[in-house]
Amino acid sequence: MGYWSCSLYGNDASLDARDTYLVRLELADSDEEALEQTKEILEEFMGTEEECLVWYALADTQWKIGRLCDEVKGKAFEYIEQNGGEDLFEGRDRKKWGTILKKLEEKLNSPMKPYKKIKKFEQLELWNMGDVYAYQFSTKDAEDAGIYKKYILMQKVGEKGMGYPYEGFRYDVIQIYDRLFDELPSPEVIKDIRLLPADIPYRKNEELLRTFPLDMSAGMDYLKASEYPRKRLHFLGNVEIPIRPRYVHGFAKVFGWERIEESWLVAFFKWWQGKTYYEENGLYYPSELYKKSDDE
Repeated sequence: MGYWSCSLYGNDASLDARDTYLVRLELADSDEEALEQTKEILEEFMGTEEECLVWYALADTQWKIGRLCDEVKGKAFEYIEQNGGEDLFEGRDRKKWGTILKKLEEKLNSPMKPYKKIKKFEQLELWNMGDVYAYQFSTKDAEDAGIYKKYILMQKVGEKGMGYPYEGFRYDVIQIYDRLFDELPSPEVIKDIRLLPADIPYRKNEELLRTFPLDMSAGMDYLKASEYPRKRLHFLGNVEIPIRPRYVHGFAKVFGWERIEESWLVAFFKWWQGKTYYEENGLYYPSELYKKSDDE
């Protein structure tokens, strides 16, 4: 078991149980279906010394959102009576674990929190292949970088299915073009602009430089309408994709629309100003190795 403390969620099994259950509530048709799906996904823990951690986490999570059911509560109490999980710890942590289980028992015996409505994930409409949008910078990060209210262009170049736990959902693969505009331009201008890599502009050494080509595009999911910056995106048109590197894109879980400027877009734009890369057999590589100034 991977663990870093004797707290209730100081281990991988408890975190997996909590996070899996919350995601399944967002995806499943009912609370009952969400629990059944969670148990199926966490089957690897059943029958092991870590099973108790799964039931503790599920019981605690269900209590917090007003869904504590008899099955989960019963399994949690069954393991609490056995001091389940005690053998996973040593010394002072073992004593602390007993206290943690006592507090959990008291919580589960108290009135649970009100039923919390969980908003379901819905697949938002994806862009069409070749669609070009202008994104307008709007945050303090952009203002500090001197690009506030400037436009940068993006184009859809691919579409992929999402993996666990979002099977059945899809995300776009987009390329970003490395030039800013004061006004909305014609989408045709992308034919004369280099790509902005979705990657850092250097590698630590020559071996890494040759081993890991640049990610030249980014995966962007559309699971939450609240994360999609609709007001900042302006559709320009649909044009033929001028550059389509064959190397794999950066994954959606790394990028995404949520806080796009603060999370990565402003930083990547700044990093690549004055930096170059080159193409070889359809793959792209940074021209420079790491320098201390790259982290500044």
